[in-house]
Amino acid sequence: MNFTQFIGSFKTGDASWEESPVLFERIHIAKNIIKGIYSNKRTIKAPEYLTDFGLRKTDSPRIFIKEYCKKLDKQMPSVLEVKKELLELDIRDLGDWIDGVVLKLSNFLCK
Repeated sequence: MNFTQFIGSFKTGDASWEESPVLFERIHIAKNIIKGIYSNKRTIKAPEYLTDFGLRKTDSPRIFIKEYCKKLDKQMPSVLEVKKELLELDIRDLGDWIDGVVLKLSNFLCK
């Protein structure tokens, strides 16, 4: 499973994940990134991890999504599939996608 498939598994109208304001905002940002809609309008629930100063490392988003995946019985995307997906992107979209992957999965693709 890649990032697009994972994000697509969160269906609109499903209260099991939409009840969390943080998860809701992060999923919608990821859905927009996949659609090519890039916006800097984020709240503290969805900080930017890729900035002009580099990529901020933190484990809290990973803990957050792993626990929600357990609760919702969802499988996380594999590092290999996400890397493959990123390699197929237009270079102009890569920064936004990396930020989205880190925001949603806290996966720094270093495995």
